[in-house]
Amino acid sequence: MPTASRHGDNGQILHAKVARYDKEADHRALLTSRMITQAFVLGAGLGTRLRPLTDDVPKPLMPVFQKPLITFALDHLIATGVERFVINTHHLAGQFEELFSANSYRGHPVRLVYEPDLLET
Repeated sequence: MPTASRHGDNGQILHAKVARYDKEADHRALLTSRMITQAFVLGAGLGTRLRPLTDDVPKPLMPVFQKPLITFALDHLIATGVERFVINTHHLAGQFEELFSANSYRGHPVRLVYEPDLLET
C-alpha cells in the first residue's frame, strides 16, 4: 500500500498509508449492486410471418440447431446473471407448458403467464 507524507503543524513529517483507488473493482461493485435478476420474455406472438411453420409450433419454440429458439435468449440471459424468468404465452400455450413442465430451465425458475387476448403491440 502506498504512503503519503506531509508536514505536521510543528514541522514533523507525518506518514499515512493511502489506499489505492481500484476503478475496476468499483465498477464491478456497481454492476453487481444493480444486477437484473428477473427477465420477462415475450413468447405470446402468433408468428404470422413464419406461417405455415408456426401453424403447429409457436415461433419461440421453433427448433434452430435442434434447440427451441427461446432457449437461445434464456441462455444469454443466464450468462448475464438473470436468475428467473417470466414468459408470456398465447398461441399453442400447451407446448410451452410441455417444454417447461418442471417450471424451470437449466435450474432457473420459469413462470408461464397465459394471455387470452393479445394486445397486438
